[in-house]
Amino acid sequence: MKARHPLPTPPPATSAWLWSVRSLGLLALGLSGYLLMGSLTGNRLPGCGLESGCGAVLGSRWANWFGVPVSLFAVLTYLILLAATFAPTGPKSPVWRQRIGFFLT
Repeated sequence: MKARHPLPTPPPATSAWLWSVRSLGLLALGLSGYLLMGSLTGNRLPGCGLESGCGAVLGSRWANWFGVPVSLFAVLTYLILLAATFAPTGPKSPVWRQRIGFFLT
């Protein structure tokens, strides 16, 4: 029977690091939400003309996955990331904080 090794301890999350992750996550969430809005409404987005690379990608078969805009998955991912940045400050067990730290890293 193999001995179970504990997970290595991630570096402590500093306030500056958490706010950097939160800021970048919020920016990415805003951009993903903007692309999602354009996908759902079918409106052209500024800077994404028909002949631009952006317009080509938004109109390609890769813009949807099983009929769902991929930007919706991005929005959900960034919401989870932002929620996880607030988890280490809560009163959770050290193992939970360790797992959240690895997820954020």
